[in-house]
Amino acid sequence: MRQLTNNGMIKSKNLLVSGASGFLGSKLLPALCKHGYNVTAVVRDDKFCTLFSHLQNLNWLIRDIACSPITKEEAICYDTIINLAGATDRKGDGNQLHLLANEMTTIGLANQDTHSIRKFIHASSQVVYGNPSSKHVDESFPVDPTYNGYATSKINSENWLKLYQSKASNIVYCLRLCGFVDGHGLIDSLVRDALSGNDLELFGYGNIFRDYIHSGIFVDLILRLLVQESIPDYLLLNAGSGQEVSSYQIAKLIKEATNSTSRIIRSPKPPLRNDFIYDIDKLLSITGISIPPLTEQVVAHIKSEY
Repeated sequence: MRQLTNNGMIKSKNLLVSGASGFLGSKLLPALCKHGYNVTAVVRDDKFCTLFSHLQNLNWLIRDIACSPITKEEAICYDTIINLAGATDRKGDGNQLHLLANEMTTIGLANQDTHSIRKFIHASSQVVYGNPSSKHVDESFPVDPTYNGYATSKINSENWLKLYQSKASNIVYCLRLCGFVDGHGLIDSLVRDALSGNDLELFGYGNIFRDYIHSGIFVDLILRLLVQESIPDYLLLNAGSGQEVSSYQIAKLIKEATNSTSRIIRSPKPPLRNDFIYDIDKLLSITGISIPPLTEQVVAHIKSEY
């Protein structure tokens, strides 16, 4: 049964979470169950289910949503869909995979049979902006569908959601996520090199600025959106730290936090992508979330994981 708040708005209680076996899904499921939500997690392989067999209020739906969309009968069981499914721009991923994993999965969740869903939270990506070379990327910044197939599929997914929201008259939150402190990317690579005593080579002389958040902040953001009382709308939010910290500053911090003897090499080699920092004023205004300093996020990650 759907619970109502005092003003008649629907309070999310029964959740369908796609992409549950991914990096973000594995972080989010325990938090949702801990907060008392009834969660149905969508995965394509049941091997993942045993990892979370200890969680209460958690059910599994073994299905490839891209090939077998959610039906009208299934949709009425849920208040909210959280879509974390998708393929990234890893080397070797082709456009066909991006089409299936990103666009077709989104359509499989957001279609005429799921208009009963009152809240839809979608994980998009910073890649929609391409290579902006800017430290002030807000939601009005132009997207770049020519950047690569991944960017095209994420932009198209957002457009499908705009159409869906206009027909369903529900609330859709589209989160353009930046990179993650703990996402096995640049920061983790630098930490591993520092712990091994390897040189920390930084392209662009170490003067490149990128946006990152810790996955724990993402989880907090989702929990806030689930209790957010909003009128029907399509809300696009840049989700990052919005803080200007250079790659050299991050490398220096990592070296100090790990007591490493590694050398920091400020290489003139050009980076694959230039400066990219979010303007997160809209995110802060709508959600009220507090973002810790990026430096604190990095140190906390090192202390907890290494």
